[in-house]
Amino acid sequence: MTPPTFFQRAPLVPAVLLFAGGILFQQLFNLPFTVTGIGLIVSTVLLWTSKREVFTRVLVVALLMGGMARIGFSGLIQGEKAAVFGTLHNERVELIGEVAEVRIFEQSVRILLSIRNGAIHVYFDNHPGFSVGDKVTLSGQFQELKRPRNPGVFDYRSYYHRRDIWGSLYDPEVTKFEASSSWNMNIFFSRSREVVSDLFRDIIGGNAGALMSALIVGLREEIPNVIRQDFADTGVIHVLAVSGLHVGYVLIIILALVKIVRLPYRWQKWAVIFCLVLYALLTGGKPSVWRATLMASFYLLAKIVQRDGNLWNIIACTALVLLIINPYYIFDLGFQLSFAAVISIVFFYGYLEQSLPQRFRPSLIENDLLKGVSGLLLVSLSAQVGTLPFIWGFFGRIPIMGIFANVLIVPLVGVVVSIGFALLFFGWVPVVGVAFGQAAWFISKIIFLIANLFAKIPFSSIELGTPEPIQLLQYGAVVITVVMLMRKKLWHKAALAGMVATNLFVWSWALERKVVDIIFMDVGQGDGAVVRISTDEGTRTILIDAGPLAFKKDAGEKVVVPVLKHLGTRKIDLLIMSHPHADHIGGASAVMDAFSVNEVWDTFTSYESSLYGRIVSQIDERGITYRRSGAGFSINHFSPVHFTVLHPDSAWAMTKRNVNNASVVVKMTYGETSFLFVGDLEREGDKEILAYSHMLDVDVLKVGHHGSITSSTQPLIEAVTPNIAVVSVGEKNKFKHPSSEVIDRLKRSDAKILRTDVEGAIWLKTNGRHIWRHSWR
Repeated sequence: MTPPTFFQRAPLVPAVLLFAGGILFQQLFNLPFTVTGIGLIVSTVLLWTSKREVFTRVLVVALLMGGMARIGFSGLIQGEKAAVFGTLHNERVELIGEVAEVRIFEQSVRILLSIRNGAIHVYFDNHPGFSVGDKVTLSGQFQELKRPRNPGVFDYRSYYHRRDIWGSLYDPEVTKFEASSSWNMNIFFSRSREVVSDLFRDIIGGNAGALMSALIVGLREEIPNVIRQDFADTGVIHVLAVSGLHVGYVLIIILALVKIVRLPYRWQKWAVIFCLVLYALLTGGKPSVWRATLMASFYLLAKIVQRDGNLWNIIACTALVLLIINPYYIFDLGFQLSFAAVISIVFFYGYLEQSLPQRFRPSLIENDLLKGVSGLLLVSLSAQVGTLPFIWGFFGRIPIMGIFANVLIVPLVGVVVSIGFALLFFGWVPVVGVAFGQAAWFISKIIFLIANLFAKIPFSSIELGTPEPIQLLQYGAVVITVVMLMRKKLWHKAALAGMVATNLFVWSWALERKVVDIIFMDVGQGDGAVVRISTDEGTRTILIDAGPLAFKKDAGEKVVVPVLKHLGTRKIDLLIMSHPHADHIGGASAVMDAFSVNEVWDTFTSYESSLYGRIVSQIDERGITYRRSGAGFSINHFSPVHFTVLHPDSAWAMTKRNVNNASVVVKMTYGETSFLFVGDLEREGDKEILAYSHMLDVDVLKVGHHGSITSSTQPLIEAVTPNIAVVSVGEKNKFKHPSSEVIDRLKRSDAKILRTDVEGAIWLKTNGRHIWRHSWR
C-alpha cells in the first residue's frame, strides 16, 4: 500500500502527525503564544473560506498551528506557576489545601496536597492520619523541585511539572485539620484503590500481594527494589505498570461477564466502555491506560454505529484526543512506549508472519500450545522492534532476553490479573478467597523466579548508554533494510536501504572527532570526575575519585555508577584515588561492584580507616592492578592523552599526618590543552608541587579541597594561571566551602569559576586545541 493510499484510508494518521509535529516544533523554538494563537485563529478562519484546491494545504497549517498553540498555552500557564513557586524556594510558608493522594513507602509517607495554583508533595516520617479529601493547613520550609544534577539522572522536575506538581514540604507542622465530610470522584476512586490494596495485602500478603496491587490498581510502591531491578534487567518492567496489557486482560474479563448477563448487543458494548472508563479512573488514569481504554472504546463505538473501524484511524484518534487534553503526554515515557508497542505490533506482526515459512506461521500451526507460544513470541518481537529506541534512550540499555521472558511472564500475569478480579468479587467467601489467594501467591512466586533467573543470565541486557541521534538513525536504517530483505519483491529497495545504513555507519565513524570528555560530577561534598578518551582501541574511561560515602547516601551508587552507565561505560580502565578520605573514595566500592576495573592508583600514606581497609581488600580480592603513584610517574598508553603524576614524593608523604597533603596530583595533557587534578591539596602540598612550576601552567584546574581557605594558595594560582577553575563542592555544606577568599584569588587570576553546588555536573570537552562546555541538560 502506497503512502497516499494509506493516508486516504486513515486520514487521522497525518492529522495527528501534524499536530504532534506542531507540539515538538513549539517546544524546540518556543515561539510567543500570541504568534501561535493568532496563527491558529487565522488558519481556522481560512479553513471555512478556502476553496477546495487549497483546503488541504490550509488544513496542514491549521493542524501544525493547533499543536503549537496547544502546548504554547500550557507552557504559558506553566511558566507563570514556575515563577510563583520559584519565589518560595527555601521560604517558610503556610499552605492550605486538600489531600489528593496518600502513598506509603518503606521509610516515609508521601501526601499529594492540592492547593490553589497546583499541587505539592508533602513527606512525613510517620503517617499523619490523613485521608484523601481531608482539608489541612501546613506550615514548613518550601523546597522547589530541583533540576537533575548529573547526566543520566531522571528529570523529576520536568516530570512533576507536567503533572502540575511544583515543590515539596518535609515534616511540616500541621496547624489545622478538617476531616473530609464530602464526596467526589477523586475521593471515591482513591479510597477504592486503598480498599482493593488492603484486600490483596490481607488475603495474599507479602511481595505477591504487592504485585497484585500493582497489576490491578497501579500501586507498586510496596514491591521491593530488588524485584523491580530483576524485572528491569529482564526487560519485563512494563508488566508492573498498569498499561494496555492489563486493560486488554480486563477487556477480556468484562466481555465474558456481559455475555453471561445476556444484555442486548449495543448495551453490551456500552457496558464494556463504561467499565473500561471506570477501570482507567480506578488505576489513576495514566496515559498508557487511557490509550488502551480509548482505543477499545472507539472500536466498540464503531460496532455500535455499525461501521468498520480502521485500526490506524483508531490509534491516531486516540493519540490526538490525548494530546489535545494534555500536550505534555508526548514527552511521557508511558505514552511513548504504549503507542510504540501497539503501532509496532499492528505493523510488524502480520508482516513478519507472512515472511515466515508456512510451517512456522502461528495462524497455520494446529497445535494450540505451539500456536500460542509462537504467537506470543512474534508479538513480543514485534513490540520490541518499536519500543527498543525508547527503552534504549530512557534506560541506556537494550534488554536482549526480554523477547523470551515476555513469552513466559505475560501469560502468567494474565492469570494473576484474572485471579485478582475473582478476589474482588469472591474474596469475602472464606474458603474461596483463601484458595484464590494461595493460587495468586504461587503464580507470583513463579513470576519472580523467572524474572530473577533471566536477570542472572550474562548479557540479559546490554548497557550501551544514552544513544546519540545518529545511532537511532542507524537502528532505523537497519530495521528497514532487514524488513525489506524478508520480502523477495522488495530486495531492490532493500539494497538502497542497506547502502543508506552502511553510509550512516561509515560516515559517522569517519567523521568522528577525537574528543575527550571530562565530567566533574556533582557528588555533593566530595570529588568525582570522569575522563572519557577515544583511542584507536576504543573508548577508555578514567575515574578520578568516586564521591563520598555518608549516612544513607553512597555517591558511588547514587551518582557515579548511573553517570557511567549513561555514558555506556563497560569497564573502568583506571581508577585514581587521590587520597583515602571518605568524601573521595566512599563510592569506590559501589563502582567496583558495578564495573570491572583494570587498575587503581593510590597515594603513599600510613592512614587507616575501616572504609579504606575494605576498599583495599576489595581491590586485592578482585585481582585489580594496584599501584601507589608518586611524583615523576607518567603513562601514555591512553594515547593521545598523557598523564603525569606531580605529587606526592613517597618518603615525604609517609611522614605527613594531614593526608590531604599526600593527595595524588595528576596533570592530564591532550594536544595543546591541559588539566590539573589536585585532590585535597592544602598549603603544605601547594608549596611542594611548586617545584614543578614549569609544568603547572594549565587550562583547567580542579580546585583543591573544595575551595577551602587552606587550599589554592596565591603562589599556586599564579603558577597554574587557569582559564577555568572547577570547584567540586556540596550545596549548603556545613564547612561553608568554597571560601570567599579562594574565590577572590581565582577571580583575580581571570579564571572562569564553575561550581557543582551551583550548576550541577560540569561537562567539558576538548579536541586538543580548544576546550568548551557541553550542555547536558
